[in-house]
Amino acid sequence: DWSSDVCSSDLIAQRSLQEMERAGPIAKEVSARWLMLLTSWFPDVAPGDRLTGVYGGDGSLRLFHNARERAHARDAELAQRFFGIWLSPWTSQPQLRERLFSVSR
Repeated sequence: DWSSDVCSSDLIAQRSLQEMERAGPIAKEVSARWLMLLTSWFPDVAPGDRLTGVYGGDGSLRLFHNARERAHARDAELAQRFFGIWLSPWTSQPQLRERLFSVSR
């Protein structure tokens, strides 16, 4: 439930994978592997917590929770789809995408 005080790592991982699938189908075995990774990477998140993702030019992905690194992976497709949740044309949040791009100009 997104409205509760704490958002579980399972919910964040599942929703992330759903959003990543907006770019197109993901093979079942890849989807299962990514869900397992995302679930292990994300903590439960409470109000005031900060999750930060960093996309590396080499296709890597780093995730931080309150400035502490939680994950580092080199999987270009995973990284591209993950950051595409907010930055790609298929995002479910086009207004947020527009705001993010306007900040970077």
